Amino acid sequence: MLLKKVVKESKVQVSCKFDESLHEDLMLYKDLYKSVYGEDVSMNVVVEELLKTVLAKDKDFQKFKKQNLKNES
Repeated sequence: MLLKKVVKESKVQVSCKFDESLHEDLMLYKDLYKSVYGEDVSMNVVVEELLKTVLAKDKDFQKFKKQNLKNES
C-alpha cells in the first residue's frame, strides 16, 4: 500500500470534481486502507494522503520546491 497511516494536521478547504472511474478507484482505495489499518477514513483523507505521497516522490517537483524556497529567503 502506497499510503502510510494518516497523521492529522490543520486543513485548508479545497473543492474539486473527479471522473467517475477515478472516484470508483478512490472508493476501492478507501476500502483497502480500512483492510490494512483497520480504520475507516474519509474520501478527503484518501485524496489528501495520495497527493502528499505523489508530490513527495516527484523528484522534479521536490527540486522545483527547494529552488523556490531558496528564492523566497
